Amino acid sequence: MHHSLACAVVGWCWEERGGGGLQQLVQEHLSPWLRNVLQAMRKDLSTGVQEHIARSGYSPAQFRRHFHQIMRCSPHEYLTRIRMERARQLLETTPLPITAISDKAGFANSEHFTRQFKKSFNISPSQYRQISKRLKM
Repeated sequence: MHHSLACAVVGWCWEERGGGGLQQLVQEHLSPWLRNVLQAMRKDLSTGVQEHIARSGYSPAQFRRHFHQIMRCSPHEYLTRIRMERARQLLETTPLPITAISDKAGFANSEHFTRQFKKSFNISPSQYRQISKRLKM
């Protein structure tokens, strides 16, 4: 949970300072297969890790090992983080119902999304939305 919150804070601070060049710098120094995987993960949040592995040309063990060496987390952890990042953004900026946010963040169902959100942030999506609204006032 602490890592997820730290990532969210760093990402928010970086964007607030107009630092869009960091992602480009990182992307330029990644191997092409990983750059393609990361772009695909961000483009379609509903695509699962197994599909990304199948497209990569690596065996599942090789994929996971190489991914972890570079990203310092598993592919599943990374995908969950970007899904949570998207969900958090939608909760803060839209009036969409939780079920729609769950879908847009790539989760198969809203129950799984809610469990994962609570696990990541120690708060439910609806509570998060309420707090973020109060903070904007």
